[in-house]
Amino acid sequence: MTPSVITAISSEDLDRKLLAAAKGDREALVSIGITYFEHRKMPTDMLAAKELLRKAANEGDAEAQCSLGNLYFFGIVVNRDEDEAVKWFRKAAEQGHADAQHRLGGAYRSIAGFGVAPNDAEAVKWFRKACVQGHAQAQYDLARQLLHGQGVEKDAAEAVRLWLQLAEKGHAAAQSMVGRCYASGDGVAKNPAEAKRWLEKAAEQEYPNAKEMLANVVAGRQPMGGRGCMVSLALVLSAIGVGWLAYRLLARA
Repeated sequence: MTPSVITAISSEDLDRKLLAAAKGDREALVSIGITYFEHRKMPTDMLAAKELLRKAANEGDAEAQCSLGNLYFFGIVVNRDEDEAVKWFRKAAEQGHADAQHRLGGAYRSIAGFGVAPNDAEAVKWFRKACVQGHAQAQYDLARQLLHGQGVEKDAAEAVRLWLQLAEKGHAAAQSMVGRCYASGDGVAKNPAEAKRWLEKAAEQEYPNAKEMLANVVAGRQPMGGRGCMVSLALVLSAIGVGWLAYRLLARA
């Protein structure tokens, strides 16, 4: 019987894929597993997704490996297991999967890393690999490493260049960072007008702390916002063994 929760593909197409999956077709396994995952309405759907994705992952499919890593990272229908998450992210990353490369880079960060010993040079390596493939969040995170000289020689100008590329495409976090850099003079000449322009764009997208930073710039103060507190909290979370939560926190910083 075709599960009623599957709406992304037709019942005929689903039946065809189910038959193909039963015969071991890896592409069909991944497709069905992701469909279950994206359209979940009942716990049984997620259990089915996990088993389908695991089968395809064990057969070497990078998309399934990355998806399985996400299940372990977020603790969806499995116990949270950072080591297991990293294992699957690495398998997919080594096959060139951009999302997995970004996840693996995040695992290695000295702040908010998870599942492996901190190594910012490794974080930069994997962020670069994903960035080459056009992964926006990897580009954002690579710029952050460059700004602070973590795992790479400090290069604030290159960080701003990378953020500006994203900001011009509407990336709210990058717009916020470009605005902050124009206000502080990190990697670019101070320009309050440009700082205000980019922070306004981030604020229009309701980016966290953008309105606060904008108010600071308008008042002639440094646009610190809440990132300092967020980094401090991330350090505490990492120290007490919940680096995954710190990772998610800083993803919005």
